[in-house]
Amino acid sequence: MHFREKRRKGIGGSDIAALFGLSKWGSPLSVYLEKLGESGDDDLDENEFIFWGNALEPVIADRFAKETGKELRVLEETIVSKNHNFMLAHIDRDVVGESAGLEVKTASQYKLGEWEGSVPTPYMLQCQHYMYVTEATHWYLAVLIGGNTFKHFVVKRDDELIEMIIDKCDKFWNGNVLKRVPPEATQLDSDLLSNLYSFSSADSVANLDSLSSEIARLDETNGIIRELESKRKLIENRIKSEMGESELGYSGDYELSWKPRTTNRIDVQRLKKEAPDVYSGFLKESQTRFFSIKKSSSQSVNSA
Repeated sequence: MHFREKRRKGIGGSDIAALFGLSKWGSPLSVYLEKLGESGDDDLDENEFIFWGNALEPVIADRFAKETGKELRVLEETIVSKNHNFMLAHIDRDVVGESAGLEVKTASQYKLGEWEGSVPTPYMLQCQHYMYVTEATHWYLAVLIGGNTFKHFVVKRDDELIEMIIDKCDKFWNGNVLKRVPPEATQLDSDLLSNLYSFSSADSVANLDSLSSEIARLDETNGIIRELESKRKLIENRIKSEMGESELGYSGDYELSWKPRTTNRIDVQRLKKEAPDVYSGFLKESQTRFFSIKKSSSQSVNSA
């Protein structure tokens, strides 16, 4: 069975941060669609970050073994929780002779600060999930940061946190996945929603009365954003006017820069005029859905 098919059988450790809204890469909705096989991310295995993470996993694990003296073994099978069969663990390494496993990570040099002294929360949750599923007492985590900084940590079992994870997984699996009830969208889901609902029907009209307060908040928020953007532009233009031809400016603790940037762009109008066949040959039709909000005429009359 393909690894992605195995992931659809339940909730794995890498899903937990997304379910808690603590992942930059996923959301409850994206996990939900993946479990139903509707995410459209079947090419995820070709992701460069995932490729190099998998390629470096044995190297990092070997470094951990040499530095700690611990014996590791690879477990190919997916481990299923005895009490909740929708909670799964596909661990990187089992630590021989201990009630523990090893999670291996790679991270960008820009993330170095997040690893100072402790494990980032998303990976802490992942390790706690693994400890519950495998009934382990502790977990190890080894990370290679920026390709040249190696760190390793011991994560202690936290039963109170584990109970929170169990509750979250139970509600998500039984309340959302099995009942096919999608969780609420988050701020991360704009592209996901655009892909999921790329086709529209002009004959269909949605009744959004249940979201009337949210719609009013959106309208108010858009107004605040427009006002702030206008103020931002005004202040920025005053500063530019004062800088004139200067590329740099200083004020107290601030350094301001207004430098030229050179870009190369295709002159579409010229191409269309001088080589119309070439222009038409490279045209590609695309369609996106434009979202907007405005008060209807009847609403405007009633509010006047």
